[in-house]
Amino acid sequence: MTLVRRPWSEQDIAEIKKSAGKLSLRELADNLDRSDEATRAKASKLGVCLQSEAPEKPVAPKAQTQTATLVETVVAPAAIERALSIYEQLQQRDQSVIVQAIP
Repeated sequence: MTLVRRPWSEQDIAEIKKSAGKLSLRELADNLDRSDEATRAKASKLGVCLQSEAPEKPVAPKAQTQTATLVETVVAPAAIERALSIYEQLQQRDQSVIVQAIP
């Protein structure tokens, strides 16, 4: 079986440059109908860095605000209450209280 190498068109090169940081290597290779290895090699020759995985989508500011509000209203008060409870348990006790507790 003979491997036929298809030349890179200007459109292919433009697609690699445009998609860098937006698509994963796999997605870009699929779009170009090329192998991952060929796409990675061409991008490297062009000085373009491709990611193995698709970049993470940024979290919407509204979702971040809702999470911050939830932490402030639910998690933080519970954590503070727990910390105060532990602090009270670790406080020095009056010796008479300790003697009374021992049978």
